[in-house]
Amino acid sequence: MDEVLCAFEKTDGCEIDPILPSSDILLNKDVFKQISQFITQSRLAQSAIIILVLSFSTVMVASLTFATSSEVKSQEKSLAILRAFGVTSFKITAIFQMRSIVQMGYSLFFSVFVFFGLRSIIYASFGSGELVEGMNIVISIRDLVLPALLTFVITQLVTFFVVMRWANRNKFVAEKLQGL
Repeated sequence: MDEVLCAFEKTDGCEIDPILPSSDILLNKDVFKQISQFITQSRLAQSAIIILVLSFSTVMVASLTFATSSEVKSQEKSLAILRAFGVTSFKITAIFQMRSIVQMGYSLFFSVFVFFGLRSIIYASFGSGELVEGMNIVISIRDLVLPALLTFVITQLVTFFVVMRWANRNKFVAEKLQGL
């Protein structure tokens, strides 16, 4: 903002000379200050959104880790028997990942209904999505796909790491069971 102001008028903080040497153009410096404040607020809001997304992702990873660990712990005997019969830890991971894919498919199916319901409510309430003149509220399918894809990737990675950690900690369970 200061660069724009300096292009028209010489002030204390300007390093360059104005483009127009005459002062025929009157500038309202308050407008530039308000625009500068809006830009600062916009950057703060963007930073807050990034922090919220990172916080949500952290909470999601932690809760998925605890849930998957609990599921693996509750099925530890069955998993040990599978390992005793030669099932690799990658196949066990695939079993858990397929379960999470099925669960995510159900939740995605449900969220599509919620998505189209909310979209129709917004469009019915505000016409073409215009809440205030010049401001449109638009919900697209991308708003559903991107979070679902991010959730899918996080879920698969957490499941993989939890099951592989269990498999590494219980390497010799299969040998003990085979000896029985």
